[in-house]
Amino acid sequence: MAQMDLTNQLTDAEAAYAMIIKNAAAWGVDTQRIGMIGFSAGAGLTMHATLHSKTMKLAFIGPIYGGMGPVKVPANAPPMFNAIASDDFLFNSQFGVIESWFKAGRPVEFHLYQNGGHGFGLGNPNRTSNKWFDAFVHWLDVNKFLVAK
Repeated sequence: MAQMDLTNQLTDAEAAYAMIIKNAAAWGVDTQRIGMIGFSAGAGLTMHATLHSKTMKLAFIGPIYGGMGPVKVPANAPPMFNAIASDDFLFNSQFGVIESWFKAGRPVEFHLYQNGGHGFGLGNPNRTSNKWFDAFVHWLDVNKFLVAK
């Protein structure tokens, strides 16, 4: 599969990150706890930013129902929360990104849900994936990303 060119999207993500940093004091943002979460193509951009950005220093990432292939993990890669459903075409029995993070010794939380398909979001009742956001908030809390300083 050919690698997609995400140069424009990365430029946009870096501009958004720079805007947050620039306005952090006025907006009450702790610059040490800025994370990035993305869904489907946004999960791909989240991973691309993590692996290739020279300006973003992400505290955590959350690629949700994104590609699961292996990656080369930077030494300073942020903790990752990852969720996907087993009936999502992007899962395809792959654990590569999870294994890559684990073997690199970086913190990783992985939730493989029985069902939910692709794009399960928050409003998909009667699917096990419907509770992913509760797990994500709990993960943020346990890792002290929600504690006010």
